[in-house]
Parts: sequence; structure tokens; C-alpha cells
Amino acid sequence: MSGDSASAKPSQTTLGNGKPSTPAKSEDVAIRHITFWKNGFSIEGGELMRYDDPNNARILEQINSGRAPAAILGVNPGQPIELRVTKRTEEEYGIAPVKKGLIARLSVSILSVIQSLT
Repeated sequence: MSGDSASAKPSQTTLGNGKPSTPAKSEDVAIRHITFWKNGFSIEGGELMRYDDPNNARILEQINSGRAPAAILGVNPGQPIELRVTKRTEEEYGIAPVKKGLIARLSVSILSVIQSLT
């Protein structure tokens, strides 16, 4: 894989005596969340990445092999990650009902403010 992938384990180099060395810069394990929906997947609550998009299929292949593009996961290249999976495959990706209600309340509040100014 390319040098811009995240890894499940920190990289190690071998010393002259054959023993692995500790990475020079130890980074904290990044925790990321991936949700699988009926029509695609999302990372960290972001936009839907549809299953039928070939680019997204490659990303899933990389994740399944233990590596993924660091930029997609928002980590440094080679940084160890813990990927937490949520399966919501019976649901279409979309705004959660709680958020819909919040958006509706905010819209009403904003409209009432605008009406009071006119």
C-alpha cells in the first residue's frame, strides 16, 4: 500500500540485531466510527459513500485488509486506529428523526425572528 494509509498497528523497523525497534514517534490510537447503511457507509457521521461507487468499493477493500486512506479517516499516515463499526443496514442513510425535529424547531424560531423584524 501507499505511504498515506492508516494502519491497525504502528510500523516497526528492525535493528541490526534482528529485534524490532520501537517507532521513533509513538502516536495515540485514533478512534474512528464507520456506519454501514442499506445504501452505503459513512465515516464519523459524514456524507454517505454509496456502495455502487467504485472509489468507495476500493476504500472498503482497504479497510477490510486492515489499511485505509489516512485522509478518509482523518489521521496521520501510519497512525494506528481503532475502527468502531455500527450496522444500520436495514435503514437508508439520512438525517435522524431527532435532527429533523431540531431543524424544524430552528426554522420556526428563525422565521419568527425575521417576522418580528419586519
